[in-house]
Amino acid sequence: MKKRKIIAITGNIASGKSKVVRKIANRLGMGTYFASKNFRKLSRDYNMDLATFNEYIECNPEIDRAIDKTMADYLNNNDNLVVDSRLAWFFEKDAFKVFITVNLNVAALRLAKDSKNRNVEDKYDSIDEAKNAIIKRQRYERDRYKKEYGIDILDYSNYDLVIDSTNLSSDDISNMIIEQYNDWLKN
Repeated sequence: MKKRKIIAITGNIASGKSKVVRKIANRLGMGTYFASKNFRKLSRDYNMDLATFNEYIECNPEIDRAIDKTMADYLNNNDNLVVDSRLAWFFEKDAFKVFITVNLNVAALRLAKDSKNRNVEDKYDSIDEAKNAIIKRQRYERDRYKKEYGIDILDYSNYDLVIDSTNLSSDDISNMIIEQYNDWLKN
């Protein structure tokens, strides 16, 4: 059976996933899918920041299921993709599955800096505020997916490759993923 050409990338908040997805897709001539775009659009539609929207979804799981169904349908009907999603690895069993970790303090620094430099939904006045938001959001997401799908998104055995981005550039990470992905395709 031929392997699907899908690289499913997930990881910690502010680990650099989106930048890596774009770089890999560009280098390999693949398309992209960003599940967070749907999630962020819905949070704006509901007039909520991401943390509040995560709490809201916990009591309204049909929203999560709709987001997940949209992604699963897209993956089912497309190939040659690099996907930035918490659950693409779960819905596309034949994908090359990558988890990118990052030290919490580094993630909080990145998130606080990004919130000041980019037009993002959530703004953080301090690194501590960003750190608390990361902890809270990761807990909500982990608990939701355990409850809804019976999976632990932080169980590294779910992935073909785990990379710590704390001290690596997006180019280094992209190179590592492409090398491992090419080996995976051959085996």
